[in-house]
Amino acid sequence: MHLLGVNFDCASAGEIDLVMNVGAEPGQIIFANPAKNPDHIVHAKNKDVRLMTFDNSTELVKIMKYYPDAEIVLRISANDSMSLLPFGFKFGATYNDAISLIHQAKELNAKLVGISFHVGSGCYSPLAFVDTLKRARDLFDEAESVGLHLSLLDIGGGFPGDDEGKITFEEIAPVIAATIDDLFPSDIQVIAEPGRYFCSASQTEALQVYSKRDYVARKLGEGNEIIEIKEVQYYVPDGVYGSFNNIIYDHAHPVCKPLVEPALDAPLFNTTIFGPTCDSIDVLAKNIHFPSLEIGDWVFFPNMGAYTVAAGSCFNGFPKPEIHYKIINNAH
Repeated sequence: MHLLGVNFDCASAGEIDLVMNVGAEPGQIIFANPAKNPDHIVHAKNKDVRLMTFDNSTELVKIMKYYPDAEIVLRISANDSMSLLPFGFKFGATYNDAISLIHQAKELNAKLVGISFHVGSGCYSPLAFVDTLKRARDLFDEAESVGLHLSLLDIGGGFPGDDEGKITFEEIAPVIAATIDDLFPSDIQVIAEPGRYFCSASQTEALQVYSKRDYVARKLGEGNEIIEIKEVQYYVPDGVYGSFNNIIYDHAHPVCKPLVEPALDAPLFNTTIFGPTCDSIDVLAKNIHFPSLEIGDWVFFPNMGAYTVAAGSCFNGFPKPEIHYKIINNAH
């Protein structure tokens, strides 16, 4: 990513070190965590990383105490009602609080340079961006009224990273671009933090079936008769404590596919696929219609790049999956 010319949104001192160790310059980094440990602020100062966010008075005073020369960006609350993972309860100043913070920044002689927001991870409507951009425009005007000329607009992330969700990037981007062109002059620097967009479709997970069993669930019917529901259950070596933690934390619905395409007339069976741990919640797919598999067969899950291995653990002693890189020539 560094060689391709991107800049970096970092959440901690560790991430600052990570990107600088691959060659990123301090000016390519925004320390975009609105709630920072004082030690991390000092670390950013020592690394000459000047750009950082805040969303409340306490954080503003803290930054001024430890790094008065920092170039600060006010993070405001966004319309996150149309996102899978709203952030507004944790980060972002309300409109009225943002006005107060602009005035406080002026009084403290802080270097307020811009406004930022994040509509939430997995946003499925451009209206969230439109509403929040209008609010940001009003706050640019408020800052100008007290003698602060803002030059940076950070529109955060939330962009879709594949074409299988409720909305595609091609649908959402033109609306955002047109709104920015309408509301902000061309000399305003506009940046974004597109994490999911970059990496969602970059990774596919392939798993080999190592165990299998037939299972019969029994329940009472309307006439108190016993109804048997048969299914086939498979076990694979990665689950919700590993890469598939996105099922729990990212509300993901990974799609399981057989590596070998079955015949068109192949029978389908009621199927559940479990991860390897001894926890009953370790379920990758439940009650899906799937062709028959044998031990040693492979299944795969596309779009497994965002919020997967980064948060995985080795619970129950099961290792994280190995990562293999493949360069795909899209010219053909």
